[in-house]
Amino acid sequence: FTLDNVAGMFTDNANGHLWVGDGGNNRVLRFSIPKSAWSDTPSADMVLGQSSFTTNFAGAGATGLDGTSNIVIDHTNNKLYVADKSNHRVLRFSYPITSNQQAAEVVLGQTNFINTSSGTSQNKFNSPRALAIDNTGRLWVGDWNNHRVLRFDNAHLKTNGANADGVLGQSNFNSGNNVGPSQSSTT
Repeated sequence: FTLDNVAGMFTDNANGHLWVGDGGNNRVLRFSIPKSAWSDTPSADMVLGQSSFTTNFAGAGATGLDGTSNIVIDHTNNKLYVADKSNHRVLRFSYPITSNQQAAEVVLGQTNFINTSSGTSQNKFNSPRALAIDNTGRLWVGDWNNHRVLRFDNAHLKTNGANADGVLGQSNFNSGNNVGPSQSSTT
């Protein structure tokens, strides 16, 4: 397959990896070619969300993805986070990734790896698409259809279905309406 709907990229400068969210193919690809060896058409050397480089099935569970939208690696290079927008969740993987279709260790936005429903609460997402992590270990999740950003403090310690610690863009965790532009943000 070629790339289909690239929705996010992240460079792990410590290890020389380029991670690409290949949303239309329901996967994340890793390219590990040293800069000096890059050709015009480098090949990926690792895949998450699929059993091989030639499949693109939408899936759930700890090894499936459906509409990957963004990737980020924490400041300690110990955790990789993937926004899995159509499954309404964010997956956390132990890093570095050591095998194709490696299982995620934690799911945020769902209580387990099987559930894939959307929602508007302190522990649910509705199509998460953007991720950022700061130097203190806070994970920020752009929750697209809830029109908000959720903050997870000490994200590397969170367990399945953990509550967010803060919300931006809405007055509380149970609000997800698009009411137009304002300066509003809370905890």
